Amino acid sequence: MDFKDHSGEAMPRQHLVIQGRVVTTVPEVLATYRPTPARITGDQWRRIRPLVTEAVAATGYDSIHGAHFALRVVSGFVSWAEDDGVALDPEAIFQPERAERFIGGARAGATRRTRANERSVLRRVGRAATTKAPWPGEPQPFQGHVHLKPPYTPAEVTGFWEAAAQQATEHRQRVMSAMLLLGLGAGLKPREVLDCTASDVQCERSSGLTAIFLEDRTVPVLDIYAERLRALCRAHPIGPLIGQWNRSRRDPFTGLRRGIEIPSHLPTLTAPRLRTTWMATVLTHDLRVSEFMVIAGTVSSKSLEVIAPYVEGRWTGNEYMHKAAGR
Repeated sequence: MDFKDHSGEAMPRQHLVIQGRVVTTVPEVLATYRPTPARITGDQWRRIRPLVTEAVAATGYDSIHGAHFALRVVSGFVSWAEDDGVALDPEAIFQPERAERFIGGARAGATRRTRANERSVLRRVGRAATTKAPWPGEPQPFQGHVHLKPPYTPAEVTGFWEAAAQQATEHRQRVMSAMLLLGLGAGLKPREVLDCTASDVQCERSSGLTAIFLEDRTVPVLDIYAERLRALCRAHPIGPLIGQWNRSRRDPFTGLRRGIEIPSHLPTLTAPRLRTTWMATVLTHDLRVSEFMVIAGTVSSKSLEVIAPYVEGRWTGNEYMHKAAGR
């Protein structure tokens, strides 16, 4: 289906309308974008525009929607920093601690998902726009590791849950929900996802902690997924939580996944990426390395090194320095 404007003319699929003009490329987005006067006055925009557009351009966005969102986030951040008396210099403005203060203060009223997406933008732009600021390195090492994949973004996770609720049949809803709950909630490996049953999931009565008892380890389930997982267990007390699957198939997990419908704007749903997303979440919970290894199972030191850029650092007030000093 072609999109059409009010005149009836066909519109490109990937387009935005900015200032009454249809734009289809990232350079056009950068050249055309203007924040609303309610957000940033015209005078201030003229002052900060060069810094904002150059920083976003340096990041190398391929998507016009990604570039547009980045411009919104970065323009708000730079405007806030200038109002705070910071010089319009990339090295002065794009500091991890300053970005965290912006997200935690000026953006405190936004939803958790929105703040996570905006934090991700500021990290990416900050890395591209500076050479001295202490941003974590760009997570490139995944290119050389077949089995370790980057975590899904909060927006992608939300998209998967929405897709799970919209599956055409109850069976497909069950399959996708089980994949998400066991992967995001407990970091289970593909075969573990396939074999997990309701009897493997136990809830400690005194604390309410839900855990999955596997052959080689016990994994606590993230609280945000625990109730949904218990509900899945109540609904399917017998057999694999994911449902019956073809044991003679070479890759049964992929076979089950092919039966569910994923919107085209979302990445492929895979067990390794669900597990990596779980790892990145758990590692923000002040877990010690020895403890993490016990619940995660086999994890190489190289895997930890590769995933580190995706684990949120405690940069505000140099908290990580105080933690390292034992304070």
